[in-house]
Amino acid sequence: MKKLFAVLLVGMLVLTGCGKKEDTKKPEENAGGALKIGTGIVVAAKDNQAGEFESNVTYATVVLDGDKVKQVQIDTNQNSQAKDFTATIKESKKVLGAAYGMKEKGSKLEWNEQIAELEKWMVGKDLAEIKKAGDNADVKSSVSINIDGYIASVEKAIANAKEVKGLAKVGSVSSASVAKDKVEIDTTVTAVGFDKDGKVVYTFIDQAQISSPDELRTKLEKKEDYGMKAKGSKLEWFEQIAKFNEWTIGKDLKAIQGVNEDKDVTATVSINKDGFVKGIEAAEKAAVEVK
Repeated sequence: MKKLFAVLLVGMLVLTGCGKKEDTKKPEENAGGALKIGTGIVVAAKDNQAGEFESNVTYATVVLDGDKVKQVQIDTNQNSQAKDFTATIKESKKVLGAAYGMKEKGSKLEWNEQIAELEKWMVGKDLAEIKKAGDNADVKSSVSINIDGYIASVEKAIANAKEVKGLAKVGSVSSASVAKDKVEIDTTVTAVGFDKDGKVVYTFIDQAQISSPDELRTKLEKKEDYGMKAKGSKLEWFEQIAKFNEWTIGKDLKAIQGVNEDKDVTATVSINKDGFVKGIEAAEKAAVEVK
């Protein structure tokens, strides 16, 4: 009996040890695992006090762990164009930093400092909590700018979020240009997620081509209304950019820079890709670690 009991005891210890090993593997398997990431854009336009046409493109890229915000990046690209079509293109508000000049007008914090406070407050919260930001005393004490557009862009980003694996850092950037022969401000938003090896796991590219306060949809939002097929193209803009974005997944920057030599993408994406590559380059430089 003693021998039988000893054998049974050893067997139980072996089984228990095996069980523990299986449990310790689970966190390792989940480490660096699936998160969700999405980008949202909100556009506003008006004639400003100087009599110029002004476009404000606000964009947010949000990383979610479950339904809670793990990281959020918010920025606005604000540019204006005179009636004679001339313009001086500026960087986004976050990139401008102190040059945006809110402190010169009496504000305690610059725009980039205020948006950093708002982003920090959002981390760890779900959408329902974030939508109540305007009533929060902590937010009110440090953020004097109107936050409605920022909340709306975050809401869109969360609605657009999709699961990715291995997300290590995220860059969210924009650039702008104006038409030379008409009033039109074109703003391109690029958000890219990279893994620890610098390979792309998420790409979002969209353009706001704005010439009137009456039409504020981006090209992705316009879908077929953008009208490339009507001009002979096989695919609409939103379909082509989806092909391009898909092609970037799993590639590093060097491979993406060779896009025009890749027959797989040039066969389906007829729109100029050079600007998209520059956006990805800028996103990599601006990328922030997901903690």
